[in-house]
Parts: sequence; structure tokens; C-alpha cells
Amino acid sequence: MNDQFIYNIGHADGDFLLGNGDISDLLRDSSGKMPRGIVDDQLVWLRRNFVHPRGFARARSILGEYRTVFIRGVPGSGRRTAANMLLYELREKARTFQELLLQENRPHHLDLEQVGNGDLLLLDLIPVQGTDCREVCDELGALRKTVKDRAAHLAVVLSDHAARTLSSDLRRLVVEMAAPGAEGVLRRHLRSAGIIVLPEQPWPSPILHHLRTGPSLDQVAHYADLVAEARAKSGGRGDLQAWSKAVNNSRSKLDVGLPSADGEPEGRRQALLMATAMLHGAHADDIHQASNLLLQALEHDGDEQPILERTDLATRFKKIDAYIKPRSREVLFRSFDYDYVVRQHFWRNIPEIRDPLRKWVQKALTIAGLDQRERDLLVERFTELCLDERYRPMLMPLVEDWSARGNKIHLRAAALTLRQGLLDEENGQFFRRQIYESATAGEPSHGLRFVLVRACSDVIAVRHPDEAMVRLHHLARRERDGILARETLTELACGKHRHHRFMLRRLEEGLQRPRRWPVDFDLFHDLTAPDALTAPGPDGPGLLAEPEMRHRLTNGWRAVFTHHAERAKGTRVRDWLTAARDRETYREALLDVLVSAATPRIQVLAPLYTTARDLPYTTEEERQRGALLAKTLRQKIAAATKNHKEGESRT
Repeated sequence: MNDQFIYNIGHADGDFLLGNGDISDLLRDSSGKMPRGIVDDQLVWLRRNFVHPRGFARARSILGEYRTVFIRGVPGSGRRTAANMLLYELREKARTFQELLLQENRPHHLDLEQVGNGDLLLLDLIPVQGTDCREVCDELGALRKTVKDRAAHLAVVLSDHAARTLSSDLRRLVVEMAAPGAEGVLRRHLRSAGIIVLPEQPWPSPILHHLRTGPSLDQVAHYADLVAEARAKSGGRGDLQAWSKAVNNSRSKLDVGLPSADGEPEGRRQALLMATAMLHGAHADDIHQASNLLLQALEHDGDEQPILERTDLATRFKKIDAYIKPRSREVLFRSFDYDYVVRQHFWRNIPEIRDPLRKWVQKALTIAGLDQRERDLLVERFTELCLDERYRPMLMPLVEDWSARGNKIHLRAAALTLRQGLLDEENGQFFRRQIYESATAGEPSHGLRFVLVRACSDVIAVRHPDEAMVRLHHLARRERDGILARETLTELACGKHRHHRFMLRRLEEGLQRPRRWPVDFDLFHDLTAPDALTAPGPDGPGLLAEPEMRHRLTNGWRAVFTHHAERAKGTRVRDWLTAARDRETYREALLDVLVSAATPRIQVLAPLYTTARDLPYTTEEERQRGALLAKTLRQKIAAATKNHKEGESRT
């Protein structure tokens, strides 16, 4: 399968051919990392910086003995992080680390089929409230039994409401987590960055001031990162007092607003200030062009002064506390982290700028002088501003608009925006839901389909493979001019036995409904290659050895033969019969599924037999195996037909 489209770029990059490999690269962030690498790095980073909260040792003991532990604690105590670390300690004993998600539009909230042998599972019930919470808690007993039966491990993060709703037999597995001290967390994070602070050392006054504000553990970790950045920016000069003072000074500017040396700043100065903050580190000429584009987006009157009477660019940057590096002509603020402060100030305090800024980002991306990293940072900075419950609805329409434009610059911007939203812990569920709605609403544009497919396969599938496959399935059902979603779904589903089981079950259900999607027959064809069904998995033989899978395959083939009888002569049937001839271990299973699905349709059974009888052979051994296959198949058809007639006569 191959699916490529040509997009015409009307500016610097010219025409280009966008294939599957190219669009996959669009999911790399500004540092060049793919989402799976980002998630892995996050877990390694957590492990390196993790400070055990009170109760962690007991939780570890319960998880080891009972394979399930429930964790509760006050918000900000690191409940979810502790659950991740408990599972991370067991990573060498498991094949899959995943988060269990509540099912959408299903009679049960928890899908026990998500639990694979030896899996490490996280279930976060903090967002679940009301009736849903009570119903989920009622299903936890069955989930725990499945986890035990399949030698998996499960860590459940509880809200107070969920903890009160638990059944009495599960309450003994609850551990109360108390947050570690902020000072210990800060010391651990600083040490990880190479800044050693001994327990007996007094903290500098700027750090004491920060600790007295009662920051959450996430805020403490972020503060340590900023101190490390301040040290790096100083070239290692100074000490912890100076670095933390630089951070505090920068943070305080966000609260008091941006001062102006000349009273109320005029629009051109403000535009340059914001353009510099959004493109911090870019070339002076590009920032100047971007500031003019921002003025246009804001419908601000232009500068009527003659060109030679205007203030030169270096002076204008100096007035906003920025400077131009002599050789590279890169523009940087003099104050540490001031670009973040400026962006937050404008976004929070000037609501009228938000929509024009969105339009400006789209135009600024096409500035010819910007390199790929500068464009990526622009997208990431704007997305960061929008990652708030109030503003995040702005992003999905923007992704759709950029994707529909079809050029590489805006396709990459759309992909990076989705990647950032999906990887954000607080907003990931919102963006997964947005992708679901886009996938089920109708046929998306070519560009949006590319972006959604890769977001599913390369981002969502990292931690939520079932949700990724559901969304890819909806996209595959609605694509009329290609097979990108279908091809990607097949590759993902065949990658692991658990994924394969999930999709075969989903296809079986879809093929038995009154309204069947035509592509489901094609997907069934893709997912029933004998090699994939007979290949051994990490925990045993192939899927075809499982009675439940044979039952689902029988139902699937029955739907195929009922609605597409001509497929009894098709390539996939020949593949199955060839495998039955050559693989003695699976011969009975392969033939039983086909015969059961075809009975009593003579228009299907007859082609099955003639196809088996006429399979080509190149050696005498193959000829003998072929004769045995035809004989065995004839006997099974006769027995199945007889049983069917006897059953009819009894009824």
C-alpha cells in the first residue's frame, strides 16, 4: 500500500512530494525528538528526580504482593507521579506500559481486554466524578481479578470521592501518599542539573522567598529548571544566590506588568516587543518583518515618518531591553526568561490581541528567513499560550485551517500543535476527544487526514493504543481517495497481539451490524493474513490458537461470505488454504474457521474446495500435502453440512 499527495507551496520551499515518511517527520519537536522518545525521556527524567513521598514504600509492598494498589492524597502531593514511578520500577518485568482509559459509548466503563499479560497499567480516577465514578468503582473488582489472572500490575490514582466509593475489600489496598518536603524536591532537582546543595547548607534568600509561597511539587521542579537555565545563561559565573535572584526578578515582572521608559508605549514598540518574545533568538531582520506583520494583523496605522528619519533597529531593540548579537544578528532579551514574561503579559492582560495573534502566527510562519527550528519554536510558544481550559478551543480550528492549506510549513505547524496538546498531561484527553470528533464528523481534508493519522499512530498510540486504533478506524472508514488511515491502522494493529485482538473484535462487531462500512471488509482482509495470525507472541502461540479469536474470525468470515461470496475465491482464502497445507500445527484451526463460516452456502463451500484442490505446487512433498489438505477439507465440509441439516430437522 502506498498513499502520497502532491502539495504546492507558493513560497520559499517550492513544490514538494509529501509521502508517509515526510509526514511522520512532522511530529518531531523543535529539538528533533519524536513523541515516543519524548515520553521515554519524561519517565527517565521523573525517575532521576523523584523523591519518595511518605507511604511510597508501603505502596510498593502492596503492589508487589497483590498486583494492585490504590493511591490517594491531596492535590499537588504527587499522587500520579508516584503511581508512574511504582510501575516504572517494574518495567523490566513487563512488555507494555499503558494508561487505562474509560470507554466511550460502551455499557462498561472499563475494557478488560486492554489488560495484556504482564502489562504495567495506570488508571487515573481523579477527573471522574458523580455517577460515572460510582459505576467505575463497581467495575474495579473485575479489573483487579483480570490483572491478577494475567500477571499484570495496576496502580489506581483515587480522588477523595472515588476513595469513599470503593468496596470494603479494596480499601485495604489504599495507601495515603503525603507529599515530600518542597526543600528535598528542590535539592534533588538542582542536583540533577549539576547544582549541589547539601542538606546543612542554608538556602539563599530568593529561594527561601519562593519556598514560602507554598508552591506545588510541579512548580518546585519548574523553578529548579529555571535556576539551571539562569546558570547556563551566565556561563556558569556567579552562584546560587545570583541565579535564583535572576529567576525571581523575571517572575516578578510578570506580576507587575511591563514598564515603559516613555510612559504608555506606542503600538510599534509593543509590536516589536511581542514579535521578539515570540521569535526570541531569530535574526533581527526577521523579527522586524514579523513586527510589521503583527501591526497589520492588529490593523494598526503605519509609521508615516520618512524612512531615514525613523529610529534605527538597534536602538528600537535597546528600548525593549533586547540586543542584537554582533555576528549572527540574533536578537535576545537582556533579562533572563524575559521572553516568557512578555508573552504571558500580553496574553493575560490584553485580551484583544489573542485572535489577531493567531492570524499573525499563520503569516509569520511564511517569513522566508526563518529556519525550521525558529518556526517550530514559534508554534510551540503560541500553543503554550493556548494550553488553558479557557483558550484551548482555539487550537483545533487552527489545526484544521493549517492542514487544509496543504503546504509543508503549515502542515508541520498543525502537527506540532496537536503533538504538544496531546502530550500535555492536563490537556491530552481534550485533544484526543477533538481528534475523535474530527475523525467521525466526515471526510477531512487531505492535509488534516495526514496530520490526524500521524497524531494517532505516533503520539496517541504511545500511551493509548486502543484510542489510537479507534480514531484510525473512523478515519479509514471515511477516506475515499486513499488508504493512508487503513494502512497505518493495519500496521499498528499487527504490531502486537493485544492490538490485533482489539481490532479483530472491533471488526467482528462492525461486520455484524445492519449498517456495515465497506472498508471494514477490506480491513478484515488486511488483518487476517495467516502469517500474522500464526506468528507466536511473547506469551505463547499465535492468535489462531485462541478459541475466542477463532470464534471472532469465524464471525468475520461469515459476514464476508454472506455479503461478498465472490471473496471465497479471493487471495486471502488462498492464503489461508496455502497456510493450512504447509503448517500442520494450524491446519485444523484454519480449515475449521473457513468451513464454519461458509456452511451451509454451497456457493461458498464449492469454491473453497476447488481452490484447495487446485493450489499450485512445485515439489512432490507439496503435492502430497495438497492432496491431504483437499481430503481433510472435503471431510470437514461433509461433516459440517450433515450437522447443519440435522440441526434444521430438529428445529
